[in-house]
Amino acid sequence: MQSTIVGLMLAILTQLFDLQLRHSNSEERVLQANVLSQSLYRDPELLTKIRQMVQDYYSIKGGWFDLFKARADDAVNECHSILRSIAGGAMEPQSHYALSVTGFKFAQKTMKQVTDFSAIKDAVEGVRGWYMKSLAEVSQRGVRMTMVLVLSREEFQDMLARAPTAMMPINTFIALKDELPPELDENYLIVDDRVVGFSERRADGTLVERTVSIIPVEVERMVKRFDQVLRYARTAEDVVAGANNQVGETRSVSEGNT
Repeated sequence: MQSTIVGLMLAILTQLFDLQLRHSNSEERVLQANVLSQSLYRDPELLTKIRQMVQDYYSIKGGWFDLFKARADDAVNECHSILRSIAGGAMEPQSHYALSVTGFKFAQKTMKQVTDFSAIKDAVEGVRGWYMKSLAEVSQRGVRMTMVLVLSREEFQDMLARAPTAMMPINTFIALKDELPPELDENYLIVDDRVVGFSERRADGTLVERTVSIIPVEVERMVKRFDQVLRYARTAEDVVAGANNQVGETRSVSEGNT
């Protein structure tokens, strides 16, 4: 009898403890839900979108087509991943969010760019026209634009044939590929020393922006790399003068040998 009573008491205490834990967890979930509700109700537009997303999600999950269900799960995961990445200070931009497109609008003090000449050379006329117009607009706002074109000596001659140095944008420098260390041969844009956009070359030779970052350590690193690139860069006039001097020296040596 005593053993039975002790067992019942232990069972009752165990159930009471379990109920207390469940109650505590329920209270915590209610509090979390209340906090979320308060945050959402402060932003009616966000609340409407979230509510519609939840309704659509469960509508899909309640359907019969498994492919739609799988895509709905992926869509939720993609949305979560994108927002977490942006909250962490980086994103993979779509074309209309690329820094190379929006940077002219947001820049307040400086824009620093290192880019491969072939990307500009192969750009369609409309893109080049938009780019030159954007440069003029930021210059009028007092934004200092510094560009470094990375190209081979052959490409430099081609560039001169296409556009004389007098027609080049202000503060444009030339970095020859055979003089620039390979690790500095990159494509990026830095705006106000606070945000950087990285571009990669596609198989067809065009550039596409892959990442935009506002992570301070990353931006600071690229600002320092840009300063390193400038040490190897020269104005177009200096490159032309250097090439002419080399030609003159070659002729002098040739005439001397003769």
